[in-house]
Amino acid sequence: MQVWVECGRSLPEAKIKFKRKVFLEVTHGYSPVYGFAEDAGNQGVFRTEMHYIDPVWVQNDRQKWVIDAEASLKASDFYLDFDAPSDSEAGFAYVKADLAIALKFMKMMLDIDESQVKLYFSGSKGVHLTVPMMTLGIQPSTELHRIYKMLVEKIKENTTHGTLDTAIYDNKRMFRVANTRHDKTGAYKTRISYSELKRMTKEQVLAYAMSPKADPPVHRSPSEKAQKYIGWMVRKAEEEAETRREFSGKMLELDAAPPCIVEMHRRLFRQTIDERNNSGTALASFYFQTGMERDDCLSIVQHWSDNNCVPAMPEQEIKTIVDSVYRTEARYGCGSFKRLSGVCDKGNCPLFNKREKETTA
Repeated sequence: MQVWVECGRSLPEAKIKFKRKVFLEVTHGYSPVYGFAEDAGNQGVFRTEMHYIDPVWVQNDRQKWVIDAEASLKASDFYLDFDAPSDSEAGFAYVKADLAIALKFMKMMLDIDESQVKLYFSGSKGVHLTVPMMTLGIQPSTELHRIYKMLVEKIKENTTHGTLDTAIYDNKRMFRVANTRHDKTGAYKTRISYSELKRMTKEQVLAYAMSPKADPPVHRSPSEKAQKYIGWMVRKAEEEAETRREFSGKMLELDAAPPCIVEMHRRLFRQTIDERNNSGTALASFYFQTGMERDDCLSIVQHWSDNNCVPAMPEQEIKTIVDSVYRTEARYGCGSFKRLSGVCDKGNCPLFNKREKETTA
């Protein structure tokens, strides 16, 4: 079995400020990430939370071999990211308040206590929390990031200050490597106990993080209660994956666009508010799944951008999106199209009515 991670590093003085797609193999418990970090001066170094098991490799548009993160089997500790709304003491107090609620939730609902989690100060204004995958009783899965997103959304429902980030559960999310420095503050991402975090002010935590700290393992015994609680999330993620595959197969036979796609060609998408980039990717995925040739898809998405995006996306960005979709065979499903378009009209959708029409005929 091979296990790989993707690494990246910030390059403040370079034209391209961040370089990623550095793939490193983890062998026999040894992680080469720390060697990579040392080469970068232990500053501005990141790696994917997800570890890719016997990954699927594809060539990108530059003919470089990269990991297909969506298709690959994934393993990762569960992670939470609390980010303060400001650099102030009050902002950091919000983080600590939401963290306290999250820990209480995990104790009550998952039977996981402080001895089974790791806490890190991010080096700037946030706190990261991780729980060993083994403790949750979860097996590696292609859907792991989606399972974790469902769990974190349940936790966030109980928090009060909005510091828990639920937008980070994609299949190649990177986090700063422990005991490496933040580019702006110079502070390290450091392990910190909950008792220390509770009693320290923001300035005291920053001072504490000006040197690296030991990062010992935590208690990893599986929680039967956690496994039972998360079981329905695992089943739901697997069912949704199967639905996406079925959805993709049906799209090959479409003779008309579903209402959600029609709506996406009607409405406007603004750059920072309406997920313009993600919407373009979803459209490219739809046309890919209908069997459309790449060049035809490129023309349609370009036309959509010119007429429906404010501002229109650069031509190179559209090319990158379409090439990525066709290279990785990205398959968006009904849930994504409904969210991005705001429309789901099953009564007039050919995906849902095709079988009924065939039966009637």
